[in-house]
Amino acid sequence: MKFILSSELGKLSKWLRILNYDTYYFKGRDRALALKALQDGRIILTKKKDVFKEPDIKIVVLNQEKLLEQIRELKNLLDLTIDIDNLFLRCTRCNAETVVVDKKNVKGKVPLYVYQKQKEFYRCSLCGKIFWPGTHRDLAGDYLSKIENDNC
Repeated sequence: MKFILSSELGKLSKWLRILNYDTYYFKGRDRALALKALQDGRIILTKKKDVFKEPDIKIVVLNQEKLLEQIRELKNLLDLTIDIDNLFLRCTRCNAETVVVDKKNVKGKVPLYVYQKQKEFYRCSLCGKIFWPGTHRDLAGDYLSKIENDNC
């Protein structure tokens, strides 16, 4: 599944990327959003109740306000997969996939403490941002496990 989110869903776009979904965050007008969705074969996610109807585009209007509830809503509506073992495979900033990089190639590009303590590093294939499996991975897993445990 590939998504395009309207401008009021910025947090959700980041979390869909964390979940490894190809997610485009769109800040333009509704007609341009529809055109981009059609061109890229994306599902539109929005909170706008008065969204236009377009027969060739799947549009999901989310009813929930809180992020965790929005993710749960998508899980129920679209059978969204939440695989806690495969988080952070996309850049949260630009949506491109990340690639494994050799540790020696990040020396001087990450904090010294991180370089000394971490064994794995990843780089965004588009913007070049460097990632590593820090505590944020465990925190994200704990956060998302609330959906599976029904504890919103």
